Amino acid sequence: MNRKNLMYISDPSQFCCVSTPYYECPKESARGEITLTDEVLEKAVDEVMDAGVDIFVNEIYGMVPWYPSRVYSLQEHFDWFYNQYGGTQVCGVMNFAAAGGDLVRVQGEQVHRRGGKYYLSYRINDHHGMCRDLTPRNVHPRLVSKFYAEHPEYRINAPQPNYPWAKYHLDFRFREVIDYKLRILAELIENYDIDGLMVDFLRTSVLFNQELTTLEERETVITDFFREIRGMLKEKEAKTGKHCRLGAKIPMDVEGFALLGINIRKLTDAGVEFFSVFDYFCTRQKYDVIDLVKAESGGKQVFLEMSQATTWRKCNGMRLMRLSTSEQLATTAYAAYGHGADGITLFNFPWYRAGNEVAFEKLEPPFGMFNTLKNESLLGTLPQYYFEAATENMIPHGNDLQGFSFVNGSDYRFDVDVRKPSGGYTEDGVFCLESVQNLENVKFEVRLNGEALRENNDLEELYPIVYRSNLAQREQRKRYAVPMGLLKEGKNTVSVRCLTEQEEAIHLFFMGILIR
Repeated sequence: MNRKNLMYISDPSQFCCVSTPYYECPKESARGEITLTDEVLEKAVDEVMDAGVDIFVNEIYGMVPWYPSRVYSLQEHFDWFYNQYGGTQVCGVMNFAAAGGDLVRVQGEQVHRRGGKYYLSYRINDHHGMCRDLTPRNVHPRLVSKFYAEHPEYRINAPQPNYPWAKYHLDFRFREVIDYKLRILAELIENYDIDGLMVDFLRTSVLFNQELTTLEERETVITDFFREIRGMLKEKEAKTGKHCRLGAKIPMDVEGFALLGINIRKLTDAGVEFFSVFDYFCTRQKYDVIDLVKAESGGKQVFLEMSQATTWRKCNGMRLMRLSTSEQLATTAYAAYGHGADGITLFNFPWYRAGNEVAFEKLEPPFGMFNTLKNESLLGTLPQYYFEAATENMIPHGNDLQGFSFVNGSDYRFDVDVRKPSGGYTEDGVFCLESVQNLENVKFEVRLNGEALRENNDLEELYPIVYRSNLAQREQRKRYAVPMGLLKEGKNTVSVRCLTEQEEAIHLFFMGILIR
């Protein structure tokens, strides 16, 4: 089994939100205060390259450059923004750029010094700062551009099936929107030494007013958009003699393709060379799309993307994350390779350091298992952790724990896609379900492949608990014994039925099978 590639996406907003062992993050920097240095940026590269990353990807927000730009000068942007909205705050990343620093260049050079590949990922229609009316109280200069603010006529201006606030987003049926995006991309391609460019459909997964466009029109717009990007890359290649790969980050749920104008065959013909498939924000064990993309693209490279969280939930008004464990990441990667994935993409991993927002724990990303994620043979010897969780994905995709209500008689079904370890299982496992509510007096019937599982809340933890952030308390969870002979290779069906009549519906945010 060949070793796989590990792609790591670095979101520059980490320097606005997360402290590290080498950088103390200010919550909000005053204009003119510089908080970043080249050394800090290089250390952010070094820690992941040391861990085994092959491809370092810098995320580029789609509206305002966080780097020196002639297409959209930061000084002109600041002058316009503060005149329009007032205020004095701006993030440290933009302060750094306004003072002549260049995060994109500094990190790219460090990646190349370390022998890695350096990609950019362009968020095609990022939603940050664009999901509400613009007022001095809710705008930020790092997110809202003059183009966006001054052209409400280029927005979708109507709720869409997958996003109620999609009306605030730019609509790609307008050529002016595409030209704005292409001008930014052209400058990035021209100015930086990059090995790849990935277009990100998932921040955010809405590009068109569905009622005013047909599927054919959406596919034509997006395919032509990629063809124009490929043309710009070819011009750069002719000057430098260096090939730059073109990729796309696409949704795991094929239902989202039509909404976004994604046609895998057409994108491949337009020059797309690799795909990264992702849920939207959470690690999710769904692999059918890998099979589809491999078939439709003629075998192009496909990465499965995983993030720092398996789910988010609300607690006392706070939006909290349940962190992805090493066992969950390893199991997800192993199954993905069984479907032909060529590598793994890691997204948002600095946010492990945000930790438990309730207990304020200081946590570190699982850097120690990065090389393991690339080793398919080694993954095949490890314990398994299959799971189903409430996601933030707003692309319609059937059942999802996020919105499912358990009342007496309601039945939630999902598939567990199993790739057994190379030596098979050695002992029985545990099925767990977790809620934000007290489950002590609630009874569930849990079936695996039609067989009822025996409830046993005295079962011990199978793995060390490293990340305790937002785990259910004992009274908020149920456990059931899983005979190892019940799990089969491939698709396994789990059904969870509520048997108890209660005054309010029960909401589960996580279910999992732990087995080794």
